[in-house]
Amino acid sequence: FIRIQINEDINHDINAYKELIKELYINLNAQLINDTLQFSGSFTGKLTLDQLNQITNQMIKELNGKIVYENRVEELYTVYAYSTGIKDYVNVDNLKINIQVASTYNEQEDKTIIYLATPVISSDW
Repeated sequence: FIRIQINEDINHDINAYKELIKELYINLNAQLINDTLQFSGSFTGKLTLDQLNQITNQMIKELNGKIVYENRVEELYTVYAYSTGIKDYVNVDNLKINIQVASTYNEQEDKTIIYLATPVISSDW
């Protein structure tokens, strides 16, 4: 299990980190390789459902994704999509998924946190 936290990427090439880790797996002769690329960001305050939808739709559009399943309610906001431009995917109920967007609101910090992962989020949100 490898987790890298990047606060600022001056090269603007997050996928380069993913490729470096894959090379490490190969050099270590790893037998089973599952990788998840996950991003998160936060907004001050509680975003409205319309704001969440706008951000989510834009992220999926930027990845040339098509929505496969969505649960767009504030309590458990998550959207799954598939993009032919992303090679990895998982099958769920015979549907290909390789993009997940989810959101949560942290009341103590008054922040809305949005997660984007491929193929799916690998931790609690």
